[in-house]
Amino acid sequence: MTTNLLETAAAWSVSNQFSSFTAPAQIAARRAVLDTWGVILAGRRHPVPVLAARGTPGRAGSAVELVGGTRVDAASAAFVNAVAAHVLDYDDSAVGELIGHPSAVVLPAVWAVASDVGATGDDLLTGYMTGVECMMRLAAAFGGGGGAYGRGFHSTTILGTVGAAAGAARVAGLDLATTRAAIGLAGSWASGMQATFGSPGKALQVGRAAEAAVRAVELARVGLDAGTDVLDSQLGYPRVFFGASDDDAAARADRFLSLGGSSAIGDGEASSVLADPGLRLKPYASCRGSHRSIEAAIELRRSLDLEPDEIVRVEIDPTPEARQILRYSSPETELEAKFSVEYGVAVALVDGAGGIAQFSQDRIMSPDVRRVLDKVELVPTDDVATFDEAFRPESVAVTTARGTFRNVVELELGHPHRPLSAEHASEKFVECVNEGVPGVPRSAAEEVRDVIERLSDGGSLAQLDASLVGLVAAGDDA
Repeated sequence: MTTNLLETAAAWSVSNQFSSFTAPAQIAARRAVLDTWGVILAGRRHPVPVLAARGTPGRAGSAVELVGGTRVDAASAAFVNAVAAHVLDYDDSAVGELIGHPSAVVLPAVWAVASDVGATGDDLLTGYMTGVECMMRLAAAFGGGGGAYGRGFHSTTILGTVGAAAGAARVAGLDLATTRAAIGLAGSWASGMQATFGSPGKALQVGRAAEAAVRAVELARVGLDAGTDVLDSQLGYPRVFFGASDDDAAARADRFLSLGGSSAIGDGEASSVLADPGLRLKPYASCRGSHRSIEAAIELRRSLDLEPDEIVRVEIDPTPEARQILRYSSPETELEAKFSVEYGVAVALVDGAGGIAQFSQDRIMSPDVRRVLDKVELVPTDDVATFDEAFRPESVAVTTARGTFRNVVELELGHPHRPLSAEHASEKFVECVNEGVPGVPRSAAEEVRDVIERLSDGGSLAQLDASLVGLVAAGDDA
């Protein structure tokens, strides 16, 4: 029996086929990749990925880089696309033990490699599911991503580098030894800190995680590795990121294979954790920690037919986890605003929405929103942050001359148990295209959406790449 976590993760990754994953996992993957391509398109004109692309020379290649709409080498494409995917904080997040954003790291990496090696749509989705699920299983192996998150690490990047490498290795068709080398190399490069939140550095370190995953595959293919102990040694993952004092590699390998009570893939069948615990698609363009409060505020505005000038006081009670992460009470930039529950509630009460427009720089500094923001107060709490799902309910109370009105949200919209409708997800994709590729007709966005949705039904990745390049070119010429 294998007891080494690195060996276990590599063997699990190599064994995956598209048919290995459950139907719910395949459905979740199709929805998530559509969402992620949408947020990449939405973020492509933001200054952070534009500057990241400018500072990334790249080489001519087969992978599509959507900021410039060009074809470059796989590692450069993965970096720039991942920055664009994460900069608006509109990308999905994980439910369960991961505590992070899987798709923003995994899809750019596996897409770049898939385009580079001429993979099929099924190949890409298999690599994507492998990468996302690997991140979730790694988090479980170490007792939950909150262990690293509570120490100040960005679990999206420290786990995403490894998961994306596993997915990219699967797309590239690497054998067991080479996959093990790629995962080990990626693990040795893993990094990322919460200190970057609210700055360009947060999206940039997601880009670096995707780039590192691609580089790990490229270097493993020519025979390089990082040894066999990166995920097991006390000089590696266990102590560095999770503060583990034991050296129980066998137990970690078992937890990797048994996440959610499921077993390892075998006999042509597999259970999957992609659909449950699952992925949370975002209805709002901000850190997920603010979403329950934003939803409560939107519902109050709607149900009360509330006018902003009526508001006398707003009291909010975010979770202790949200209080730790969302540290900008009076944000000055759009990136800070995405980490401000006070701002998210204020703009939701004024606009009745929390989309891309609500987190633009002009909206952040608008007088009507700032007047409400000045009236938002945090309710004191003695609760302690655990970073263990599920977080407790959140409430927003608004006081007006009519009285005080409170709304409580227990489970935010977008959670797998309250998923976005197909119509909402489709409209979000169109919204994202309008943001990143203004001027193109709705029919063009819907055509690309349809190509993405056909990927697992014999659809062509080459056709998708061409459609995306054509969409960006049409928008830039408009």
